[in-house]
Amino acid sequence: MNRYMVSRRQLLTLGAVLSASTALGGCITLLPSSDPVQLYRFGFNADLLKVGGVSAEPVTGGEAAEVYISGISLPKAAAGDGILTTENSLVSYIEGARWASPADTLFENAVSEGFDRVASTVRLSDRGRGAAKYRLDVQVRRFETAYAKRQPTVVIALDVTMVRLSNRTAVAHKYLSREVKADSNRVGEIVPAYEEATTLMIADIVAFAEETVKGQALVVQSPTS
Repeated sequence: MNRYMVSRRQLLTLGAVLSASTALGGCITLLPSSDPVQLYRFGFNADLLKVGGVSAEPVTGGEAAEVYISGISLPKAAAGDGILTTENSLVSYIEGARWASPADTLFENAVSEGFDRVASTVRLSDRGRGAAKYRLDVQVRRFETAYAKRQPTVVIALDVTMVRLSNRTAVAHKYLSREVKADSNRVGEIVPAYEEATTLMIADIVAFAEETVKGQALVVQSPTS
């Protein structure tokens, strides 16, 4: 592993040192000084979709089907503020770098913005679960920087399910994944790859929701035999 990564054992050791330092309060400490931790963030960037010809216009009018998201969960190792990396069976975090907020919070905020920016026939309900026609369940399976031959690739994979709330029936399910290679093995290049992968993934989620709602509308409108 390179100098940007630390093992779980190193993280635990660092946590113990920080706890001891806090307990000392205003006392003089002989602990060596360390470089400050850099904070990073990612979000939904609609400009990244324009190259692919994806519309980035907000929902207008009141005809969009309302969708409720009960919550988005990331794998436990990736949900916090550590930038998770994997290489075969080794799991670690990038040294000296943290997300400005927990990754699950950043991702959930990005999903909300993505629906506002690109969805046209569905929108996230702002009136609560009772006003929505569908519930969108998002279970993130992977959210990490995967290494292979020293090449970092941001990987996001998840299961998404649309549930019709009138009868609590799952009407569609899909496994989605996105991989974006970082330009180099540097934090400054890895973080933009997270934003690109997140943006593309959310566009996929929106497309899934809209295709499902459209399909359900066609079922309802089709004449019975």
